[in-house]
Amino acid sequence: MSGRGRAADGAASGRADLVVRDQPWLPGRPAAALEPGVYDEDSAMSGGFLAGLWQHLRPGGEGRPVLCDLAGHLGPRTREEPLRLVETAGLRVVGRTGVRPRHRCSRDVSGPLYAARAAETISLWRLTTDPQVERQPPHGPE
Repeated sequence: MSGRGRAADGAASGRADLVVRDQPWLPGRPAAALEPGVYDEDSAMSGGFLAGLWQHLRPGGEGRPVLCDLAGHLGPRTREEPLRLVETAGLRVVGRTGVRPRHRCSRDVSGPLYAARAAETISLWRLTTDPQVERQPPHGPE
């Protein structure tokens, strides 16, 4: 079957082999129309996505949220919270690939958030509900 056919089958069933999402990164209340992409009040969007992910995965499928640990370095969220949300949702982490940012804020030693921005890692997590999926070692900074 072609890739197009598989995608159509997944859409019809509401299940897919792969679900990818770029999560809001910082806890807090959005104050402007564009801010829900950055702020996640009480981790409601992240927790809701993770809690419902299993309903949208085919057996052996993976969820791959993009997560940033900046909030863990700044203090409003612990660095363990994303893992707690994953475990609460009944998911398993089978892999994680991380990169350090290279943007200006991560190199501006005079910036007020320099220490946190220089230490942050943006990671692509591999999550599954399937106990048969083998865990792979992490790649990149953790």
